Amino acid sequence: QDTDAPEGFSKSLKMLCTTAKATLAPTDLLIIRTKLEGNSLQHLKYSTASAEKLTYSFWIKSNKTGTYVSELTNLNAAKIVSKAFTIDTADTWEKKTLTFDGDTLAGFDDGNGASLQAQIWLSAGSDFSGGTLSTSWESTVAANRAVGQTVNIADAVDNYVNVTGAQLEVGEEATPFEHIPDDVNLQRCQRYYEKVVSSRTQAVLDDTYANTASSPVPAINLSFKQTKRALPTMAIVGTFTGSNT
Repeated sequence: QDTDAPEGFSKSLKMLCTTAKATLAPTDLLIIRTKLEGNSLQHLKYSTASAEKLTYSFWIKSNKTGTYVSELTNLNAAKIVSKAFTIDTADTWEKKTLTFDGDTLAGFDDGNGASLQAQIWLSAGSDFSGGTLSTSWESTVAANRAVGQTVNIADAVDNYVNVTGAQLEVGEEATPFEHIPDDVNLQRCQRYYEKVVSSRTQAVLDDTYANTASSPVPAINLSFKQTKRALPTMAIVGTFTGSNT
C-alpha cells in the first residue's frame, strides 16, 4: 500500500521490482488480479442475447511506458476477452477506460465461488503472446492472452507500477469512482478474512469441551463479525497458557 495516488485518492497498490528478471521464461507471468463471486454477476445477463457490456476503469502509474494488456476471464466457462492499453508518460498518473462486450453464449455460476476475474498483465512470457489477442469472448488459449504486451515490469530493479481507483461496471461509460465508506468496506472485507485479537491472558474453562468431567479443556468462544463466504480456515498466532487461579 502506497500513499502515492492521483487527485481524489489517498492510497494505491504498488508493485516494486526488487530482483530483476530481464529474460522471461516462456511460462512466466505477472498479473494484478481481482476475482468476483458468481452470485454478484447474475444481473449481467451473460449467456443471453441481452448480455451487458462491461467497462473497466483504473488509474495507473509506472516508470515503464509501453503496451500492457487487461483481461477478463470467465472462470466457469474457461473463456477470456482482452484489451491492450498504453502507459504513455513515465512516472505520471494516467486514467485508463476499457469497454468489453458481453458474452451471449456463456454465463456465470450462481454461487459464492470465483466466476469473473479482472486482471492487468505486467509481464508475459512467450507462451502467452504468440497468437492473436482475444478481443472478443473466446475459449481460453494461452497464446492469445497477452499478445502485444511490450512491458516486462520485472526487467530491472526499481521498476514499479501503482494502481488505484479500479472500477468494473455495467455499460459503455466509466462513471466517477464510487468511494465506499470505510465501515462498509470493512464489512465486505470481513466476508473473506477476519482477524480476532484478544487481550485475555486466561481461557475460560468450559465443560462442553471437557475430556472428562474432572479435567475440563480450556476454551475461548469467538464469534465472527460477518458471515464468511465459505467455511474458513483458521490460523492461531501466539502461545496459550492456562492457570487455575
